Amino acid sequence: MTQSQEDLAPRPVTRHIVCMLPDRTRDFTCPTCSAVYRLVRVQAAPETVDRMLHCPVCRQPLTSREGDYVLKYFLVSPRDAHRPHAPRTP
Repeated sequence: MTQSQEDLAPRPVTRHIVCMLPDRTRDFTCPTCSAVYRLVRVQAAPETVDRMLHCPVCRQPLTSREGDYVLKYFLVSPRDAHRPHAPRTP
């Protein structure tokens, strides 16, 4: 096989699947703007890098880790209609 043929050959794809087990998922509401999230706890790998997380609606800092677990936030609803949202700051 020549170099160009090797470049076109299919490569295996690595996929990471997160199972949303009941004990690892819960609803979370941003205390500032009331945005609703589905919060998923995933076991952190040794090479996991902690990053600062913010609510995309109001920029409130969010916790990124809980012990040995990384927290993943999936936005379900931007805000609750019953509570006013906080103004965005640049």
